[in-house]
Amino acid sequence: MTPFIVEKLGTDAYGYIGLSNNIIGYSSLLTIAVNSMAGRFITVKVHEGESEDANKYMSSIFYINLLLSAIILLALAVVTAFLPELINIPEALVGDVQALFAMLGVSSVLGLMTGVISVGAFIRNRLDITNIRNVVGSFIRVILMLLLFGLFVPHLWYIGLTVIVMDVYIIGSNYYFYRLLTPELHVKWKYFDFKYVKEVTAAGAWNLISRLSEMLSRGFDLLLANLFINANAMGILSITQIIPMMILGFFSMLSGNFAPEFTRLYAVKDFNGLKAELLRAVRVTGFFSCIPLSLLFAYGDMFFKLWLPTEDAVLLYRLSCLGSLGMIFAIPQEPLWAIFTITNKVKKSSINLFLNSIAIFATVLLLMLLCTDDI
Repeated sequence: MTPFIVEKLGTDAYGYIGLSNNIIGYSSLLTIAVNSMAGRFITVKVHEGESEDANKYMSSIFYINLLLSAIILLALAVVTAFLPELINIPEALVGDVQALFAMLGVSSVLGLMTGVISVGAFIRNRLDITNIRNVVGSFIRVILMLLLFGLFVPHLWYIGLTVIVMDVYIIGSNYYFYRLLTPELHVKWKYFDFKYVKEVTAAGAWNLISRLSEMLSRGFDLLLANLFINANAMGILSITQIIPMMILGFFSMLSGNFAPEFTRLYAVKDFNGLKAELLRAVRVTGFFSCIPLSLLFAYGDMFFKLWLPTEDAVLLYRLSCLGSLGMIFAIPQEPLWAIFTITNKVKKSSINLFLNSIAIFATVLLLMLLCTDDI
């Protein structure tokens, strides 16, 4: 869809899609401590045969997420109103960008409110269902996007509208499979206990540091480009992130498919089986990650010339390659990150990530201040 959107709206406008997602993603700092470990606690209790405790964890997380959703929605409404004062937006795009930001904010809140019911597929190791559902949701979104851009005057907020439609489909699917796969789980007010919220939050507090680390190393790049250079530079940078992020997203999804089995083996204390499964996962991701990365490095320049003929293909290729170099080493290790969550020991990994991200962010900020050339 990228060439289609760039042709209809321009490079400058395209950059605000990624920037809006990044800014809204900052709100996850309020929720990650609660939600990053919720699935782990519920899954372990189900496999241990303690359904009542699993229901208490699930219900407690659900109702606290409703409260957090109300707070985040209010905060995003204020940010939307003052968005033109916070970032650089061409006058012609102000209304579109604000509408896009508001709709993506609603999408984020919907996901937070209903996220805990997606645990059913994880518990039963049926992430194939989740992935198929995501594919169908993406097709629905693309078809709707083509209809909107093809039949009506192009607007940036169409992107946000299609995301909300896809979210509604995914939420409905999540609820259906949650009831089908885990009939023993129920969300009820009588199960709410703040003690369970505190336990999950304490366990996930270090994941808050990990999320902040991710933002420092990757989440502020478009914002820095917008503030220190211009909207066009932000748009170019956003385009160059598409292929690397698709590769990383695919292998993060692939790695996530190993997590349910990791969790089950840990819950039943089969540590030899867990070690063997971890090594197998590393071999699988390491082997398959060579394919897309090699194609990008070898043929990326030709790809960008064909994909976006109106843009500077050499610049796009170089920036994409630079953004992908670290993946050569990082992707094979993706499955190993699950072990910190499963064992409820995320402190050391979070501290290491944070220190590394501070160094990256400081370097980027320093270069932005010292250099005057574009990107």
